[in-house]
Amino acid sequence: MQSLSDSLAFRILGPADADALRRLRHRAIQECPENFGTPPAIELGRGTGYYRRQLLAARLRGQSRILGVLQGPNLVGMAGVRHRHTLSIPYGLIYSMYLIPEVRGKGNGRALLEEAQAVLIRLWKVRMFQMNVEIHNLTALRLYESCGFRILRTDTHAFRIGDLDFDVHLLEKRMT
Repeated sequence: MQSLSDSLAFRILGPADADALRRLRHRAIQECPENFGTPPAIELGRGTGYYRRQLLAARLRGQSRILGVLQGPNLVGMAGVRHRHTLSIPYGLIYSMYLIPEVRGKGNGRALLEEAQAVLIRLWKVRMFQMNVEIHNLTALRLYESCGFRILRTDTHAFRIGDLDFDVHLLEKRMT
């Protein structure tokens, strides 16, 4: 477990963390649904059992994990990581990155992004990473670009929440 500021630590989440993950995801969706691409009514309707199944399936299939950020026993952040292939090129997808507001602005977002990349390298030996960011999420975009991610393309109308369409940047980082 790597340490962050404010006595925070990383850990891969398992089925026993399902209720904490549910609470964190619901908080994230209520705060900024456009950053997750999920309509709040769908996400908020998911119970602990849904998240337990997701965490169990991630381990059984071996292609994804949810990285948790803990402050003592409390889950205060997360990032999903998934091993993917495109045209036979393996890469790591980083998704659903979120930290509660109380731990932001202290280098923890950068540390979480770096740890997500380290997990992808450690588990799947990938050297290329991709992620999406909603185009108006400029704080996240600046963080990702400062960590070496570059915009590959912008997908318009990538998802819809209610009557609003949202666009996302697809970002990529290649390690040498």
